[in-house]
Amino acid sequence: MRVAAAGFIVPFMFVYFPSLLFIGSAFDIITSAVSASFGVTALAAGMMGWFVKELKIWERILLLALQSCSSNLVSIRMPLGTLY
Repeated sequence: MRVAAAGFIVPFMFVYFPSLLFIGSAFDIITSAVSASFGVTALAAGMMGWFVKELKIWERILLLALQSCSSNLVSIRMPLGTLY
């Protein structure tokens, strides 16, 4: 389950952020791709407890918190009308 957590979230990222499918401006595409890549990496590392070396519990909590902030960065800069 820990490894597959990112696999459950990625399809929703494509639905809510079509810029991940290269639809939109270059700025939207680049920022969404960077944010999504960081978010999925942080989620996987936080859930597994290993990044470059074994993580301490506070590092895991920090990565999981940063993952949720990474997902929110994309949604904050999007106008509300684009989610409909």
